Amino acid sequence: MGLARQLKRLRRKLEGTLSPKKPRKVLLEPLEPRLLLSDFTYSAVAGAAIDATLRLDDTTQELKLINNADQSILQSQALGETEAVVINGAELDDSLTIDYGNPFSLPIFFADNHPSTGDKLKVVGKDNEWRIAGENRGSVGGPGAVEFLGFENLFGGADVDW
Repeated sequence: MGLARQLKRLRRKLEGTLSPKKPRKVLLEPLEPRLLLSDFTYSAVAGAAIDATLRLDDTTQELKLINNADQSILQSQALGETEAVVINGAELDDSLTIDYGNPFSLPIFFADNHPSTGDKLKVVGKDNEWRIAGENRGSVGGPGAVEFLGFENLFGGADVDW
């Protein structure tokens, strides 16, 4: 048997054992929502309402979320390491005061996705422009300042609010 014939047989044998290449399917998996490490994030404990004030400590340059009942610090983070503030309310009536007495400029998002009628948002320490975007939602201070969702009662401070 000649070399050409052996190569021809080998080629046929290999072609019979190899299956044609099938195109691969493209699979897309959804990613879970992620929190940036630079976000100041606080979520209410189940069964407890938030009654807190967010303010900048001028001496330490830290953003602090302070419990209004006992003045304890619920959470703090250096202002320089923070890109946004995210606070999630509880199923009870929440109350958040944002104090701009020591000014800071960060986007703040406060959401209460639980049905209730007594949630309160108060923004003090500067002139504010309130924009109501729909039922129980809107922003304070223009785009990117304070956005809120699920708040029925809105309060301004002693400064000019419009």
